Formats: sequence, structure tokens, C-alpha cells
Amino acid sequence: MNPLTESSLRKHPQQLRIQHRVNRVLDAAAQVFAELGFEAATTNTIAERADISIGSLYQYFPNKSALFQALCQRCERESLELLDAVITPELARLELGEVVGRVVAALRQLYSTNPRLLRVLFQGYPAKDPSLPHSSFREAMVRRVERLLEERWPRLEPTRRQLVAGVCFQVADGLFDLALLCEEGVGHRVMDELKRLLLAYLEPLEREGAG
Repeated sequence: MNPLTESSLRKHPQQLRIQHRVNRVLDAAAQVFAELGFEAATTNTIAERADISIGSLYQYFPNKSALFQALCQRCERESLELLDAVITPELARLELGEVVGRVVAALRQLYSTNPRLLRVLFQGYPAKDPSLPHSSFREAMVRRVERLLEERWPRLEPTRRQLVAGVCFQVADGLFDLALLCEEGVGHRVMDELKRLLLAYLEPLEREGAG
């Protein structure tokens, strides 16, 4: 066994412990931000909720903004993973209503996880901080929609495909934000309207065969 492998094996349990502690801090931060919002939340409250010292928290996150950014990144990563589980080559071959329905169902599932936290993450402090990586998240989401359109309508001209993907994302993003502003029951009705809007927009392409 070479030294690098031995070293990696020795570090592995410690790395797992560190990751477990970081996840515990992020879980606590998610609870506190959801309950209090960004401005009222404090690192002391988060450390107390995570059952660690404030010094230990600062070993991983230098300030509240760093914690918030890490939460945003985790949420964005989980959102992309959820979408990747839905947007497959097989999905593109289904009836259009089923395609749109499954994508909207994934967004509904995301919305249902923790609307209060998502409201803080996507409509609160990030809007004031251009350093947060929402532009790359948007690009990643649009690429996935564009890939789905290419699978379904391979003859669709690339420039128009990019435009359609961008419009679909912008509509979904706008109504997702609206759902977060509403009571949960109304938010689910907004998701229903999103499905209707996307279908109405995409059905002409389906009739044309996107040729």
C-alpha cells in the first residue's frame, strides 16, 4: 500500500466527522434562517442550535454571510439533483403534458420541502449580494431545459432552442417566486398555473414538430 493511500485512509474518519459537523451547522442555520430571516439570525443562535461552540462554528464559516452562501449552494445543488432525476432521455419521449407535469411536479416537491427557508434564500439577502452564485445556477438550469428540448425536438434551430429554454426557465422562476410569497395552499395553486402556462407556450412547438 503506498503512503498516499495510507494517509487518505487515516484521514478518512476525521474528514467524515468534519463533514458531519458542517452538515449539522448548516441544518441548524437552515432552521434559524427559516424562523428568523437573515437579518435577525445570529451566528450565536446558530451555534447554540447546532450544539457547538461559537469558536467551532467559526472554524468552518467566518461569518453569517458565509453560512448563508453555503446554504444557498447546498439548496441549488439539491435542486439540480432533483431536476436531473426527472430530466432524462426517456422523459423527452413522453406525451407533452406528461413531460411538463413531471417537471412541475419536481418543482412542487422542491417548494414543499421548506417554503419558509426558500423564501429567505431566494428572495431575501441574496438579492443584495452579487457575490452569491445565482447566475451559474440559472445557467445550469437553462442548460438542462435546453437539453430536454433538444431530445424532444432535434430539428429545432439552436438559437430558438436557447430562447425557448430561457423563456421556460424565466416563467418557472417567476412563478416559483410568486408561490413562495403565498400561503402554502395558494402556492400549490400557483404551481398548477405554471403547468398551464408552460403547456400553452410549448404546444404550438409540438404541433409544428419544431421543424
